[in-house]
Amino acid sequence: MTNWKKILGINVIITLVGVLGIGSFFEVYLRFRSPHIASVFRIDQHTVNNPESFAQYTPQGKRLIPNVQAVIKNHPTSGEDVSIRINEYGFRGENFPQDKQKHEIRILLLGDSITMSAYLNEEDAWPYILEKQIGSLNPQSRIRVINTGVNGIGLRDEVNLYNEKGRYLNPDLVLLGFYLNDSRPPWGFPAELNYPDWWRRNSRLVDTIYRNLVFKQWIKEKGSDIFLWAHTRHKLDWRHDRRDFLRLAADARHDWGAAWHKETWPGIAEQVERLLFLVRENNASLALVIFPVVFQVDADFFENTPQRMMRTICQGQGIPIMDLLPLMRQQGAGKLLFDQCHPNRAGNRLIAKTLTPFLQDLLESRTDYTSDLQASAVITSSTTITAAKRDNDNKSKQ
Repeated sequence: MTNWKKILGINVIITLVGVLGIGSFFEVYLRFRSPHIASVFRIDQHTVNNPESFAQYTPQGKRLIPNVQAVIKNHPTSGEDVSIRINEYGFRGENFPQDKQKHEIRILLLGDSITMSAYLNEEDAWPYILEKQIGSLNPQSRIRVINTGVNGIGLRDEVNLYNEKGRYLNPDLVLLGFYLNDSRPPWGFPAELNYPDWWRRNSRLVDTIYRNLVFKQWIKEKGSDIFLWAHTRHKLDWRHDRRDFLRLAADARHDWGAAWHKETWPGIAEQVERLLFLVRENNASLALVIFPVVFQVDADFFENTPQRMMRTICQGQGIPIMDLLPLMRQQGAGKLLFDQCHPNRAGNRLIAKTLTPFLQDLLESRTDYTSDLQASAVITSSTTITAAKRDNDNKSKQ
């Protein structure tokens, strides 16, 4: 009996050592390979635990946690280590005064993950590049591009965000970045994760297992067809057959395919009209850029039903619109996108390069921009004349 207990004890110890060894292996592996927050500098009481959104869920909707600096290791979209800073307003980027400086021009961006660009470092994202490029065209002014993008939100939330925060920053121009799933309500999965306990905060393995279990439960509740398009894309000849393309869009009705459903567009038109009213109340201008889905970019035929629908809405409201689909089709999605919609570095540079003259023309059409330019020219001219007079006086004395 003693020998039996001794053997059992040894087997238990071997089993525990084996389990701990396997667990330790996967823990180390996930720490190096899985997306996670590597370092967080908390300026207030908030702790960031979700590398995909930096979000908190408020009664007004999904918002970024203010005053956070962090590093995301192995971001799931780009696979890169990304530095993130969220300013005091809850927007990506540096802090800045609420009151505008003299000769400052503010361009406020509304959008989702494509606008926030949390999968790339700030200097590689199109909002940052756009600020530098428009700034180079306006040396007499301080151009500030305010990136209010939030991962995973829709059009209604974007308009709410402008009404809640954006308008109080007194933008001169508001650019709405519209993606084809923006009519859909924000996905509920991240909200189901709740605040992580000690085990999830300190173990990548425990957190990964927990997330997978919650995700499976979420899929069970929402319906397995929510990601149907991700499977049927490999079975349908969407690249060559328009009918298969439309079948794929129907399978993606919970995501980007919603833009092919007619019942979607009255709600979109309502939110665009609401945003236009709020923007004009601020004496600002509104413009729109529409981002395509990868299947539109790579199809052998030109399928732009959502773009035509949005253009009709914008033309009816007098809103300038930039459609990126034709330009992106010239280069191909493989050169421009990480996945079905998120632009890589080349894609971000292309977006900024395309939007720069578009927005510059809109700025120049504003009377306050022209007045500011003239005032700056008068100041510069006066300074030049004063300097020249001083030089002449010095020469006369000599």
